Amino acid sequence: MNDAVPGAGSLVSYILTGSRHDRTAYRALPAEQQAAYYGLVNTVFSVLISHHFGGEFLKVDVDRLIRRVAERHPQYGGGVKRVLRSLIAGEDRRSELSLQQLRTAQHLVIRELAKMYPHVQTNAEQIVAEAHALTRLIEAPHPAAPEPTRHETAPPEPGPEAAPRLDAEGPLGGDPEIRELGSELAELDRKYLAMRSAVAKAEFTGGDAGHLASVTLGFTGGLRRLELHSGVERKGGRSLAEAIIAAWNIAERERARGGEEINRSFGVTHPYEPSILESTSVQILSDTGACRVGVDRHGRLSEIVFLTAELFGSEGRDALAEEIADAIETAQSTAASGGHL
Repeated sequence: MNDAVPGAGSLVSYILTGSRHDRTAYRALPAEQQAAYYGLVNTVFSVLISHHFGGEFLKVDVDRLIRRVAERHPQYGGGVKRVLRSLIAGEDRRSELSLQQLRTAQHLVIRELAKMYPHVQTNAEQIVAEAHALTRLIEAPHPAAPEPTRHETAPPEPGPEAAPRLDAEGPLGGDPEIRELGSELAELDRKYLAMRSAVAKAEFTGGDAGHLASVTLGFTGGLRRLELHSGVERKGGRSLAEAIIAAWNIAERERARGGEEINRSFGVTHPYEPSILESTSVQILSDTGACRVGVDRHGRLSEIVFLTAELFGSEGRDALAEEIADAIETAQSTAASGGHL
C-alpha cells in the first residue's frame, strides 16, 4: 500500500503475518514520523478492542484476552496486562511502561485479535487506511490563537477537550466526509459482530459408519461434544478408537465445508483451509487411566489408545465419553499454548 503514514505498510504486513521485523520497523523512523505512526497504531488498537469487547469491558473478558496473548508471548505478558487492564475503571497502569513497551503490547494485541477474526486480516489494508483517515480528521491541529496585544491579558489555557464524536453536532459532525467514514466504520463493526456471533455458534458434527460415535467441533476445531451410542458396549477398545477417529474426520470435513460458507457469507474471499493432520504433538492420559489421547500441534485428534479391557464399568458409555472428551480438551488446550511431547 502507499504509506500515507510512514510505517502503515509495515503495520498491514504485521497484521497479516505477525512478523517481528514488521512489528519493530517503526523504530527506524525519524522521531516526528514515529509520532504519526503512534497515532495510527492507537486508532487501529482502539477499533479492534471496541469490536472485540463490544464496548463493555468486563474484567473476566479482559483477563481472558490477557491470558491468550501472554500464553503466546510470555516475555511481554506484563506489558500486555498493564495495557489491557487500563480498559477497566481504576486500573490504568500504562504510566509504568516505557513508550516502546506500550507499542509492543498494542501490536501484540492487534495481531492476536486479527488471528481471532479472519475478516480483520482480509480487510487489513482498508482498516489501516481508514484508521489513518479517522486519526487525521479528528486530531487535526486547531488554528493558532492570535498573539495578545500589549494591553490584553492572554486567556487561560483551555482544559483538554473530549475527542469529537462522529455523530456529534457541529463542524466535525456535519462534515460529509466524516459522516461517510462513520457510516463505513459502523458497517464494518456490524459485520464484525455478526461474524463473531456466527463463528461462536457454528458447530460441525460427524459420525462413524457403524453409528458407534459422534463428534461435534466448533469453528476453530475445538471439541464441543463427544457421544458414544447404544451398542458400543459390545465393541473392544481398538474398534471404539477407530470409530471415534472416523467420526472426528467426518466432523473435520463438515468444518471445512461450513467454514467456507461462513466466510463467503461475510465477503471473505480466500479459501477456508483447516489444518492437515500432522504427527502427534501432545499426549494426555485420561483421569482414570482408561485411555491415552494424542493431538497434533493444531489440536486435531491424531490417536486414541485404550489401556484397559474394562472400558465401561458401572457408569456406562456416557461416563466414558465424558472422560475421553476431557482428555481431548486438555490436549487441545496444551497444544494451543505451545505444549508438545
